[in-house]
Amino acid sequence: MLEVNNQLKHDYDTVFDFVLSKTHIKQSTEQVNLANLSGRVLAETLYSPINLPNLAISAMDGYGFSTKSKQDLLPVVETICAGRVDLSQGISSRKAVKIMTGAVIPEGVDCVIPQEQALLQQGDTQPLLIKPQKAIRGQHIKAVGSDVKKGACLFKQGHLMRAQDIALLASVGIAQVAVFEKVKVVVLVSGDELVEPGQTLSSGQIYDANSSLIGELVKQLPAELLACEMLPDDAATIESRLFEWSKKADILITIGGASVGQKDHVKTVLNSLKKHWSWTLNMKPAKPFSMALLNDGILVALPGNPLAAFMSFQLFVKAVIQKSAGLVKWQPKSQRLPLIESSLKLADKVQWLQVKRTEKGLKPLLNGSSSQLTQLVNASGFIRVNPQQACSKGDLVLFWPY
Repeated sequence: MLEVNNQLKHDYDTVFDFVLSKTHIKQSTEQVNLANLSGRVLAETLYSPINLPNLAISAMDGYGFSTKSKQDLLPVVETICAGRVDLSQGISSRKAVKIMTGAVIPEGVDCVIPQEQALLQQGDTQPLLIKPQKAIRGQHIKAVGSDVKKGACLFKQGHLMRAQDIALLASVGIAQVAVFEKVKVVVLVSGDELVEPGQTLSSGQIYDANSSLIGELVKQLPAELLACEMLPDDAATIESRLFEWSKKADILITIGGASVGQKDHVKTVLNSLKKHWSWTLNMKPAKPFSMALLNDGILVALPGNPLAAFMSFQLFVKAVIQKSAGLVKWQPKSQRLPLIESSLKLADKVQWLQVKRTEKGLKPLLNGSSSQLTQLVNASGFIRVNPQQACSKGDLVLFWPY
């Protein structure tokens, strides 16, 4: 039974919530090593198996000694470098050691003074450290577990792994973790007028920019782009390819052919599916949006206009992919920044406006039609202007960066 909600025809926020309610996390997982972990989403919560550091170490190149020492001059009896652990005999409170950053603190040492602050004088056979008058116990010593305690939660399930995150795992000895398998995505662009870049244009033809545009956006997410395929304006072919790809892909993205034109065959095919939804949204650009459930995947239909397709991806598809990939934080994040000049006249719909970010604030990019990719090239992100919202110079507006 087709679900119908008349309110969904116009309101972006309600449609967004509805679309995401139909989006489910991909359940299959795999084990990967650290070299292949960047950009992947954790399928498990990770805890530290060790203390870090696992022994007390020096935080400085300097001299170590005991604050309990009663002597003013402490013979420097040896030099301790990082990696040396044979310190079972310890150090007498009447002596000092020269110690390097990261070296294990020997028993009997409870303070390190930086090398540049140390005062030395030459003894008969060895240097003598003049004990500082204000020596503080534990100074410049990293205690066991001071960075990470054994059993501490490192990252929760759903975390998107970055270089610094991977380095932390390496530092506690974790070499392999469980991640969600990448969401498999296919991009299908329809239109007899489209030609691949590099080929010769005939009269009435244009180069396909949408495959590159949307395909590259997919690659920036925790997803695997299976293919970008061009389809003819033929309903039977479109239906056949959609069903064939639905057996291999988790998310199908169609571009073009989803409006109300005579050759908008994607819309015809979608309307024939059992579970499909279409909206004419009260916003500009990206007014038309459709989706369907096909086999175990989700199909989203974007308009053919490049800027409209781009914004549909930013406003809907990006979150669909992120949630499907298992990310905990998939909601679009915005910030409030000031406009450095007025934007648009009052409108009765939501306007998604490309802007250039400067040191002083946001500059609206108002020129051209929605098909001009130069707007996207020059834009730092976009803002939301609500119906009947006046945007004057200095006003704070919601901004989403690219």
